[in-house]
Amino acid sequence: ALETLRALRRDEPELVFPYPRHIGVELTNEDSLPDRRRSPRHLSERPRGYLAERDLDALLASLPGDLLGASMDFWDFGEPLLHPKAVDWIKVAATAGLRVDLYTNGLALDEPLVVRLLDSGVDAIFIRLDAATAETYGGLQIAGSDTVHVWNCRN
Repeated sequence: ALETLRALRRDEPELVFPYPRHIGVELTNEDSLPDRRRSPRHLSERPRGYLAERDLDALLASLPGDLLGASMDFWDFGEPLLHPKAVDWIKVAATAGLRVDLYTNGLALDEPLVVRLLDSGVDAIFIRLDAATAETYGGLQIAGSDTVHVWNCRN
């Protein structure tokens, strides 16, 4: 029976996990790298803004009680760590029993913020890099940000 459950979980997770399995939350469409090609400023006509607390509260209240296996991803166009409540809301989602993944460009990841994130219950931090070399990166991003990314990733 255990092998059957493992196989179902691997091959047909929608039969094992409750709905929803993934919840993507865009905390802001503001970007700390506005000159990059994938910046919201280049891809969308939406005005820049931040998710309101009432909207996150409404989202969490609408979720089913049994969230085993579900994850909330803080990501999308903008840089989630620009939202002043990002770490607090990660903790709220983790406390609600969700797996919490954060996708960031890494520019804000100084030591105090990393400590706060780890204390918040975040399960994974994914750092988005738009290039593999400093030369290529310099052509895509704001000059010098590649150094900040590398330092933040190493530390």
